[in-house]
Amino acid sequence: MQNSPLLRYLTPTGLVLLWWGYFGPWISHQAASLRLSGYMLSEWVSILPEVRSGTAPFTKPHFMLPLLLTMVLTAAILSRNGTKKMARWRWGVIAAMLAFSVYLLLVDPSIIFLRNDATMQMVVWWFTGTWVAIVVFLLFNWSGSAKNWNLLLQLALTIGLMWLNWWLINNVMPWIIGLFNMTPPIGNGWIASQVGAFLLAVSAFLQRLQLRRGS
Repeated sequence: MQNSPLLRYLTPTGLVLLWWGYFGPWISHQAASLRLSGYMLSEWVSILPEVRSGTAPFTKPHFMLPLLLTMVLTAAILSRNGTKKMARWRWGVIAAMLAFSVYLLLVDPSIIFLRNDATMQMVVWWFTGTWVAIVVFLLFNWSGSAKNWNLLLQLALTIGLMWLNWWLINNVMPWIIGLFNMTPPIGNGWIASQVGAFLLAVSAFLQRLQLRRGS
């Protein structure tokens, strides 16, 4: 099973779908010119009066959480065989994710109101916490002895992502229906995110089976 095409391509395919899916359309309706990705929804919900008043079950950071979990998941997968053994291109991917995180914070229009914007402060703290978690895990798996824990983390994160994506789209849909007086179809970005998370969950499960059989 170690050299099978299934396990060789399952993880990278799942990661690509997960990343593309978040920035792909979650809500899409051509007739109404409505096209919102997971990232765009994080900005869109911030203008809702119910979100500003705190009566909605979600806020802007909730729609950024799938991206943050995907970053942790990517770092865990890249360091699966040990942080010390990571190739340069893997370090390059992690550095690119860090730069991308800083970029997303700097281009956010609300960053100029950081001192008085509690929601933006929460976003900054969530991004900071994500990178603290990534660094801690990279150090924890420095020698590669935590491969089993790595796979358990991958399995937990992917299952959590599938539930989170479902929860987000299920909760935001009534507001979209109310504002646009229509029920738009779920976009292929959201579907790709769910498929990607499922493939990564299957990959982690199969690799754990392989480790248990080899022990």
